Amino acid sequence: MKKLITLNLSYLFFILTLVFLLAFHAKGQTPMPFQFENNSTYADDELYVAIVGKDLTQGAHVWVDLKTGNHLPMDPVYNTVSGPVINGNLGPGQNGKYADCFFKLSEIPNKEVMLKGIQGCRVFISVKEQLYLYFFGSTGAVQGYASPSHSNPTDPSTGILYEIIELTYNEIGFWGNTSRVDSYNYAMGLELNTTKGNTLKTGELITHQEVIDRFVDSVPVEFKGCYDSHTGQIFQPTKTKDFSDGSIGTMPDLGPYRDYMQPYIDQVWSKFSNEDLLFTHPEIGTWKGRVSGERFTFTCIAGPAGFIGKQGIIDGKPNTQEAFEGKGVLDRPVGEARFDLMMQAQICAALSRHVIEVNTAPGTVQNWSDPSKYYLQSPCNHYAKFWHQEGIRHNKMAYGFAYDDVNEQSSTLHSPEPSSVKLVFGGFAQPIVTAINEFFESSAVAVFPNPTYGPVYFNMDGLVRWNLFTLSGELIKAGNRAHVDFQFLTPGAYILQMISRKSTTTTTLIKH
Repeated sequence: MKKLITLNLSYLFFILTLVFLLAFHAKGQTPMPFQFENNSTYADDELYVAIVGKDLTQGAHVWVDLKTGNHLPMDPVYNTVSGPVINGNLGPGQNGKYADCFFKLSEIPNKEVMLKGIQGCRVFISVKEQLYLYFFGSTGAVQGYASPSHSNPTDPSTGILYEIIELTYNEIGFWGNTSRVDSYNYAMGLELNTTKGNTLKTGELITHQEVIDRFVDSVPVEFKGCYDSHTGQIFQPTKTKDFSDGSIGTMPDLGPYRDYMQPYIDQVWSKFSNEDLLFTHPEIGTWKGRVSGERFTFTCIAGPAGFIGKQGIIDGKPNTQEAFEGKGVLDRPVGEARFDLMMQAQICAALSRHVIEVNTAPGTVQNWSDPSKYYLQSPCNHYAKFWHQEGIRHNKMAYGFAYDDVNEQSSTLHSPEPSSVKLVFGGFAQPIVTAINEFFESSAVAVFPNPTYGPVYFNMDGLVRWNLFTLSGELIKAGNRAHVDFQFLTPGAYILQMISRKSTTTTTLIKH
């Protein structure tokens, strides 16, 4: 994920303090419980988990043994797992070998690891197969790891469904988020408990299938291609062929919506070539900007000490890809980097959210701090908008694009006093169906998962058909495949009858 640029003054000073502490006073952090919960349709032995990051002392790359909690150096000696070879790609080691750093969730004792201090950390969770990371080294000229690449069709992890959590845990606290900057792959949740008894949450509130259904139903036609029906993933628009500008090797053809944002961006640049753009922000003050050529130069005219008179520069008119990703001219220091990046973050966020007004009278001071005004007009980033809609994510917070932290709309959880963390694969969706009688493991019949957040599955030797009845005996639905989808039913109790060549078995199912 993109390195975050914040606009909070206290946070700017905090970062300086953080760097000082990490550089000169870092020491071991008290291990904290990091728990895993499986709220998905996959079994524990179908989920693979790895934690990689840097230690707090030397900044050396490490990985975590999830059975012991020990930090181990990211040494190439651990590249012992054979991965798939796609179109001759043997990986960085030229031998098709990758890091043996993943554990099945079922192998992690009590689904918990004592997390030691770590920074720049990623928790990977993949489905049915481990991801193929490659370790270069813990320190030295070549260090770190190669992670899955969406833009490389020969990447050995191609086709594997996975999600990530990004976090840092040090002497000053815990930071973590479930990012949607590049894509959505599966519903996720993160829960942070503090020593004061508070619980902070972020993540999806609905099931994976509900996320997909609501996305496809709600976004305009230009964004429907963000959903990949083959993989079940939803991608940031500029990661799709429809929005391709030809700059990514795997998408050399120009997409039909490559200039989707351009009419709006052109309006902004044109209007403020002839008059000043004035905007105010409660923490960074009031800024005045004017376009000359294509360079947009802003000056702080009122605000905190040390800001007045400072300039922030955008060295050119962005295109759609730059506006959505916060890259190019919207991530390029020109003069004083601190203020350039601050202005670039503000304008990137304002463009994506379509809050820069182009029909105001000269001299109007604009304020972009009200989230209720975001995404009300098109063109805007409807992918990012989706994650902030009611009922999708906890508190409507998300990292839907690189600068979603502008005006504190990001999903990052932070506490200086963390006591435990829980990662929930499958998010916070409530069960759809519970079986009153799920039978015994030794039985020839089993109903699973129980409870379930999607279809009910069952196994039965020699299954012929099943029937679904109301409690009064009315037949609602029948079939011969070993699963029943309850999405179409109203809440209540139902009888599932399973018929095989040898027996008939029934159970009561509760739709919540």
